[in-house]
Amino acid sequence: MSDYFRKRNPLAFVIAAAVALAFTVSTIGCSGSADNEAASAPQAPADATNSDDTVGQAAPAPEPDADADAGAEETAEETAVNEAATPAGQPEEQPVDSADAPEPPNLGLTVDEAHPNIASGALLHARLAQLPKGVLLKTDTLTVTETDIAEQIAQAPANMREELKNYAFLLLEQTATTKLLVVEAGGSLDADGNESQIITDYLMKKFGNITVSDAEVEAFFKANPEMFGGRTLDQIKLGLKAYLEQQKQQEAFKEHIRTIGQRHGVEVDASWVSVQAPKATDNIVDRSRASGKPTFANFGADTCVPCQMMKPVWEAIADEYAGRVNVVYVHVNKQQFLATRYGVQGIPCLIFFDAEGNEVSRSTGVMSKEEIEAKFKEMGVE
Repeated sequence: MSDYFRKRNPLAFVIAAAVALAFTVSTIGCSGSADNEAASAPQAPADATNSDDTVGQAAPAPEPDADADAGAEETAEETAVNEAATPAGQPEEQPVDSADAPEPPNLGLTVDEAHPNIASGALLHARLAQLPKGVLLKTDTLTVTETDIAEQIAQAPANMREELKNYAFLLLEQTATTKLLVVEAGGSLDADGNESQIITDYLMKKFGNITVSDAEVEAFFKANPEMFGGRTLDQIKLGLKAYLEQQKQQEAFKEHIRTIGQRHGVEVDASWVSVQAPKATDNIVDRSRASGKPTFANFGADTCVPCQMMKPVWEAIADEYAGRVNVVYVHVNKQQFLATRYGVQGIPCLIFFDAEGNEVSRSTGVMSKEEIEAKFKEMGVE
């Protein structure tokens, strides 16, 4: 993720705390340095035994180019190996003022009911409402305005602003997540300088003691013998226990964020969301998900060694399954916000969606052709 978000994102230290807890947070920013990002990337259990063939690499964090013209040359790039989904035309630029948007047709519905797939966390269950002019989000304790979001976009590097406008909903969701966690932690919404520490302490207290039992470790080992390359339970027990605790903590945190909108009675402006929804989904991954065919999305980068190891695999998959599966590649350096929207913390990140567009599986690290085909079979692809 970009240094811009790393510096400005109030959840940056939350992710650092999550690393200490061994779980990953899907947010706009990442913590500290590239080394910290590598620590935050979820790894398969075999990684604990130094098996190099499955190690994922943290998503690179390119420096924002001070030269806006040079930065503009690195335009958002998406590669579709199978052109199963017809690219939609770029939507017309809409006025920022929600009062100018069409009359909202979805009042009272949740964001996820009215606009599937645009929310990934705090705003999934937010209710669509007709809010006062200029107000985008409201709860009993929090108000976020168009001016708040516009100011964040204006403070981004020049070469990021246009792309960021298409991800304004993601920015709103991130802002809501931060502020609502502060509220839950008992902090003040005016204490900007202390938000990170308030949230870090809250999350560590709430999720830091989640553990797994020896019986759970043994059950997982017996159910997934193919994951351990012939190693015995005694050989990998410590690494496997840490991995399972990471997964358990991560799922608990994600569920906490997914339901935060319900707990706080969040309302978002229906007109503004109706304008933002087509922008948020105007990308190769979402178009593929809406095509009626299963989708295999590979998030990676040219400088990532495991990603290069994956290249011949997904190219072979693309050729063999052309017409049956959408196989798409997203360069995370050139599509930073799309990678953020999909919660990519390490690369290669391989995400499988069924024909209805639902995520059914994801993995960080190298997968063999046989493992990918096994996932396809689970999704009903012959």
